[in-house]
Amino acid sequence: MSSLVPYTRGDLVSQIHEHGEILSEEYLPEGTAIKARVDGSLAHALEKYSR
Repeated sequence: MSSLVPYTRGDLVSQIHEHGEILSEEYLPEGTAIKARVDGSLAHALEKYSR
């Protein structure tokens, strides 16, 4: 999954680090651009931030 997570949702980025597999991560002015393999429930939580 490829997402742009706003900095106000750092909790989601933490969950990705804990429960997913990070493929790439970049800090942009608008948030954290992250590509990761995640499970279904975390993917659902990240849907609105998908790129």
